[in-house]
Amino acid sequence: MLDFFPEQLTISDTKILIIDDQQSSCELISSVLEKDYRIYTANSGAEAINLSEEVIPDLILLDIKVQGMGGVELGRAFKKNKKITNIPIIFITDSVQQSDEDQYWEAGAADLIHKPLNACTLKNRVKTHLTLKRKVDFFRHLAFVDELTDLYNRRYFDDFYRRQIKYSKRSKAIFGLLMIDIDRFKQYNDYYGHIQGDECLKKIAKALTSVVNRPFDLVARYGGEEFVIILSDIDHSGLEYIANQFIVAINDLSIPHLASEFGKVTVSVGGSIFNSSIRHVQNLLKEADDALYLAKKAGRNRFHFHEQKNMSLITSSSEYRASLAKGLAPLGAIENNQFELRV
Repeated sequence: MLDFFPEQLTISDTKILIIDDQQSSCELISSVLEKDYRIYTANSGAEAINLSEEVIPDLILLDIKVQGMGGVELGRAFKKNKKITNIPIIFITDSVQQSDEDQYWEAGAADLIHKPLNACTLKNRVKTHLTLKRKVDFFRHLAFVDELTDLYNRRYFDDFYRRQIKYSKRSKAIFGLLMIDIDRFKQYNDYYGHIQGDECLKKIAKALTSVVNRPFDLVARYGGEEFVIILSDIDHSGLEYIANQFIVAINDLSIPHLASEFGKVTVSVGGSIFNSSIRHVQNLLKEADDALYLAKKAGRNRFHFHEQKNMSLITSSSEYRASLAKGLAPLGAIENNQFELRV
């Protein structure tokens, strides 16, 4: 947990990105701050965007006259980027014109520092904004992160999902949604107790995040033993492959579950793909939830997708193993002589 009221903010992992097309200016600012923080520098807009996505700084110091694109344009680009939109930006400028300053605030500036720079002012402005950011991050964590699993919670998912729908309708992009439910979890809690149940949820959450590692995807705890995944820019075959990876990952945990027909903890997965015909935000969730129900009904420890057009039948263990190698077949089918796979 974050140290809410730290006596000092000079922690070694705090990262500051300095953006200036003059390397000498970057070095000057670095010399003031490098004893207390990890410093990164960029000399152009393109370099700054790439570096910011790579290191995710805690604070950006942006000179208004940066090579390739102006500071105003770059500031707007930062604020439109989901990965770095919450990072405070301090604009560095030699302008005292009110109209210029109005542009900086509009572009997302958290503060302005005028040239020539005063070292004491720079250090204290930086410390103030980093302190504020840590407090904001703390409250954001309380509001949007599930305390038990450290995944995003339902509140955050609902907001992210609505924004994803709007973006996808506007840009005609596709994305997939997976609903994941732990099989016979009530029986697990009844047999092993709620403390072990909590530990099971933590292990499941960690396994899910090990599969999903793209920056624009989302893993969230939907409630109870249910999890929900949003996967951007993915088609049916990709979504099917990822669903299978989840099932494999949970099976590989080998968490004992004597009240399950599989003898260990398993999950069922239902999924759907966003398309432009979906008019209401709840429709995609309902499709995935309906598919999850069918996966449960078909025997659990498997996945099912909404509105599949074709059907194929796996009829032997050798075909099963071949399909599993391709990321197609659900685990558990071979043990129960259930080889039906909807694709």
